[in-house]
Amino acid sequence: MSDPMLFTALNRRSFATMAFALSSAAVAGATLTPDRAMADTSQGDAWRGVPEMSVAVRSLGVPVKELRMNVSATGYLPDGSPVLYVQGGSPQNAVQFAALDPITGKQLRHHAIEELDDSLSMIRAGDGRVYIPGWGPEALLFRYDPSDDSMTNLGHAVAGESHICRIIEAADGTIHGGTFPNGHAFSFDPTTDTFTDYGQVDPGEYYARAVAYDEQGNLYIGTEGTARMIKLNLATGARTEIPQPPTMKATDFRISLMAWRGGLVMAYYGGSLEWHVYDPRTQQWVAHLPKSAPSMPTELDESGLLYFSDNVVNRLRTFNPATLEVGDAGWSRTVNYYLGGGGMGLLDLKHPNYPGQSVVGMGRRGELWRFNIETGHGHVMTNAEMPLTPVTVRAFGRGPDGKVYVGLSFNNGNLVTYHPPTDDLHVQSTGGIASQIHQYLTADGVIYMGTYTGAVLRRLNPALPLGTGNPGIVFNLNDLNQDRIFGLTKAGDRIAAGTLGKRGHASGRLLFHTPSTGVVVDHGEVLPGHQLVAMAVVDHLLFIGTSVNTPGADPIAPEAQIVAWDLRTDTIAWRHVPVQGLQTISALVPTSGGHLWALTNAGTIFRFDPKKRQVLQETHVAGSGGNHGYPKLTQGVDGLVYGSTGSGVIFALNPNSGGYRTLTTGNYVLPHSDGRLYFARGPEVFQATLTRIE
Repeated sequence: MSDPMLFTALNRRSFATMAFALSSAAVAGATLTPDRAMADTSQGDAWRGVPEMSVAVRSLGVPVKELRMNVSATGYLPDGSPVLYVQGGSPQNAVQFAALDPITGKQLRHHAIEELDDSLSMIRAGDGRVYIPGWGPEALLFRYDPSDDSMTNLGHAVAGESHICRIIEAADGTIHGGTFPNGHAFSFDPTTDTFTDYGQVDPGEYYARAVAYDEQGNLYIGTEGTARMIKLNLATGARTEIPQPPTMKATDFRISLMAWRGGLVMAYYGGSLEWHVYDPRTQQWVAHLPKSAPSMPTELDESGLLYFSDNVVNRLRTFNPATLEVGDAGWSRTVNYYLGGGGMGLLDLKHPNYPGQSVVGMGRRGELWRFNIETGHGHVMTNAEMPLTPVTVRAFGRGPDGKVYVGLSFNNGNLVTYHPPTDDLHVQSTGGIASQIHQYLTADGVIYMGTYTGAVLRRLNPALPLGTGNPGIVFNLNDLNQDRIFGLTKAGDRIAAGTLGKRGHASGRLLFHTPSTGVVVDHGEVLPGHQLVAMAVVDHLLFIGTSVNTPGADPIAPEAQIVAWDLRTDTIAWRHVPVQGLQTISALVPTSGGHLWALTNAGTIFRFDPKKRQVLQETHVAGSGGNHGYPKLTQGVDGLVYGSTGSGVIFALNPNSGGYRTLTTGNYVLPHSDGRLYFARGPEVFQATLTRIE
């Protein structure tokens, strides 16, 4: 889960701690909460042209709770018994932490860390305590003490930082880590419970994404956006950049994991997902491991080997830092990206079937597995008592079948629909949908979905059974440094798509797909420095709203633009800066007279006349917040335009007068053909019925 999208306090814990699982019964009996439009007494005449309305808000429940465990760590409880620690979460939900019996899978301890939205790292320190860093909304560090089953908030690692990316422990017990969004390195002294901030690793880097410590006073930091390795001498502050490995792939944009093993620095590069090994003594890259699961390797076993998941052959493999040899661990079990990706470590299980050391790990789909080094015997358990986490909602769409389609954040490939006539919120497992859906478009009886990662466009035919080829892939831009699809619209007989680059890659791409022929035409990065995040068609022009914000990099263009793309010639007709200093235009809706209404991540809406290339009206609706795809703006069946800001304010807009009313709170609002609104608050789906007050 590597998406540090910005959340506001508006939608945090009050919306995210639902205790019930999805069922039709959870929908039946839900209550309606009257909520008169909030703007009546505070907006002056801003509401002109928008009737006064009461808003009855009804919860449809939390569609999916599932295993969202990110990482594991092995250790021993105070009585000497072995334990597997697991933790993970979904954005806008508390991080779930548990201690499991690695033989039975029984849950021994459990804590919900309400202060953290997510966490991508965890270590068991030499003294038996466990450290958990916060991947937002604040760079907090937590410590679990198994001696008294306590969870302690140790405070902010670095003031002003929102994420701790990774942490490691030095031999003396000091904890080292890196942060986002200013790429600081820091340490934590457990003897005094104090932090030391070593400052920004490099002015050009947002992420100090991964760290390794060489026990000689040097901290190695891997960055994201440019995949650089920087050596920091903690005593002198001297910084030395290590040349990138010659075997590094052109598509590698980050170092997401690092380890110090046997006197060598190991660095895991994304997106090739390959380990490269650096020898500080010779200052050379000395080894290159095959494509591997996203998991730290084990410590060295008694024979000097470490273990990792080789995803070229899907086997548990060994690496010898002394000889640089890769070998097979001797387990016949398939160990793929998912089974090998949740972390692994060495344990003495103190069980007759597992003498000496065993490799114990967690799969990314909740498996608990163990492999004994001496006997070659292993076992995979699929019913371990892992904690469940509600999965955050990311998008809504209107299907040709009249259903509301609900897009989820990181999940195991669920298709969620709500059918208004039957009041049925339904979850199906597809296995063919990526872990996040950010955008829906219905055209010609099928549904197009913009998914993460790799900016993959998928096509779903709801009239056909789910299975092989449904949903199918239209295109995949992972190898072109693209991550997400937010711009998606029908453009004549084609589907137009605009993308967002990976972290550190400042330019999106423009593509067209012709469903009748299956042809995809990629026009490339038509506007360098701009992400293509909003789209609308008027006559022969495709209007594109851009963003100059790129995760993990400074803007290389000054402000957002509206681009007019001529669909007859497939060229840029013109481009224009509508509002000076504006960073992101997140949504565009065409209105009568050929005008466009735009919604920004600054919480403003404006009416734009393409013929005059002039802003006719601009209104501040709410505070700024969110990022790129958070704000939504959609025409309703009643002629009003409905929007939700990045900061989570839902409003109704009269497109003719420019008047608006705020209605309620939530994200990703969708006015449906049934006349009601659908939106999310964290992992929970809501329906709003609007009644005009005469």
